[in-house]
Amino acid sequence: MSDRIIQTVTPRQLRREFNGVGLTFLVVFALAVGAAFGYQRLVPLLEPYYQTVDRQAAEAGIRIAVTLIVMLLPFQAYAAIKKMKTGRFFGRCQGEWRDILELVLIGLALNLLLTFIVGILSLVLSWSNIQFTSSQLILQGKLPAVILNVIQTAVVFPFCEEFIFRGVCLRSFGRMGNYFAIFASSLLFSLMHGNLINILPSFFLGAFLAVVTMRFNSILPAVIIHIAINLQTVALQLVPVQYSWVIGLSCVIIYALALIALIRRRHKRIIVRREANPWILIQQFFLSWAIVITLIVYGVLNILTLKL
Repeated sequence: MSDRIIQTVTPRQLRREFNGVGLTFLVVFALAVGAAFGYQRLVPLLEPYYQTVDRQAAEAGIRIAVTLIVMLLPFQAYAAIKKMKTGRFFGRCQGEWRDILELVLIGLALNLLLTFIVGILSLVLSWSNIQFTSSQLILQGKLPAVILNVIQTAVVFPFCEEFIFRGVCLRSFGRMGNYFAIFASSLLFSLMHGNLINILPSFFLGAFLAVVTMRFNSILPAVIIHIAINLQTVALQLVPVQYSWVIGLSCVIIYALALIALIRRRHKRIIVRREANPWILIQQFFLSWAIVITLIVYGVLNILTLKL
């Protein structure tokens, strides 16, 4: 997966590489803020148009378009500057589709486990009047709006996030060392989700998807797993309370299938090569000013989800 650097690099060169990634994330943040303010200014001009169409569907379509532009364009530009061939991110998978299906089941089981842990932690913290705001998928309104919201959550977000974190970031960081690349890309992935209580679960999911990407030398399996996980989250929101037994039954089935997949894969090893001392790389990572600012900005956004 990674393009390895053979020559010796200095700490300054490492920080320059990390700062490039950090600056790209800051550009994404600036574009997102600008798009939000710009849309508020355009709403009065769009009102006549909204009166002739399904407003919720139109707004969902705009969100999808803005998401694709804001998230993909800066990282596509960064990849071009670094002469990365992004088409190779989607290269032919080095493995069988049965392996990918087994990893999808393992990913779904991991997501259910992490969701359960987060739910228990949220309940415990609520006893101390500590709560978290979370973004809920909009499943109300007319069918076109619901479909577009599901597409954004289950397809657009996974594709963009895999392109950024398991494509650009993992490949860029993987030039120094794969252990470090897994850590750094997963850390940034966890902070981008904007919810303090989900940081640790997102980190583990990011690490899992990073290892899968290295295993297949393509982000396509990670995209498929990510889509399946987000669809699972959407499905859990759709189940009415009176049919909560369906959730329990589905969990049992997924865990059973994942266990079978793990047993089948017990002799299959995923080799993660180590090219450099990861502790030195982590030190330089946290000494890079653009990375520090990125971590502070997105860290503050996560802290703002706290409701004391």
